[in-house]
Amino acid sequence: MEDSTLNELIRNTELFFEHHWNVDLLGKPPE
Repeated sequence: MEDSTLNELIRNTELFFEHHWNVDLLGKPPE
């Protein structure tokens, strides 16, 4: 069974949180 979908979901989640953490730390709203 392929785990590509799960891996993509994990990657997207990491990118999502990384982006929002960076925005929060910079104190700026998302562009």
